[in-house]
Amino acid sequence: MGPTTNSQLQLFSESFPNEAAFRGAIHDLLLRMPGLQRVQVTHGPQEYGKDLVFEATGGFGESVLCACVAKCSKLIGSVDKAGSAMTVLHQVRQALKNPFLGLDGVPRKVSRVYVITPYDISQTAVASITGELEMLGGQVVFLGGQELLHTFHKFFPEYLLLRSGLLSSYITELRQAYEDDVALNDLRFRHGIISSAKKRTAKAYVRPRFFVKIYSP
Repeated sequence: MGPTTNSQLQLFSESFPNEAAFRGAIHDLLLRMPGLQRVQVTHGPQEYGKDLVFEATGGFGESVLCACVAKCSKLIGSVDKAGSAMTVLHQVRQALKNPFLGLDGVPRKVSRVYVITPYDISQTAVASITGELEMLGGQVVFLGGQELLHTFHKFFPEYLLLRSGLLSSYITELRQAYEDDVALNDLRFRHGIISSAKKRTAKAYVRPRFFVKIYSP
């Protein structure tokens, strides 16, 4: 797909009906990203701020435990409203403070927390907790909006094609751009690429060749 637009980002953010669906999509995204292991959805009464956890590889090959705080809503700077950056920061602190108990029964400390949202993260929201973030020494990473959409493009494109409605949006924009291209219209009309200059490109028949083979086991 080409460069993303605001309309594509809106379709992407609206494709998640609730936070449970968003957590599930992030889980599937993490499974497809190279170098990540033991991806788990841990959301629940005993999560202590951790919606998901996974293991990454550190600079010297060591295993680094990471957690995700997944928010299917916009982060705001106001401290007295739901979805505020300060409320999210409290969840981040819980994730860092409370060890994660793995299946082997051994508690492990979280090294980094990713705050993930399908919406763009405003400077106002980040500025409201700048001092707190400095105290955490780079243990918190924000990922949202266009950056998250690009990550889906790279590692989980089938979600965008089959679930978010971005495929039809992209095709519509591509066709409109093709039809509105003045130089291209002049070229094909001058050289008879289309038999009648009054015809729009969309009305010209092209034999379809796009298909997907499905093999039964």
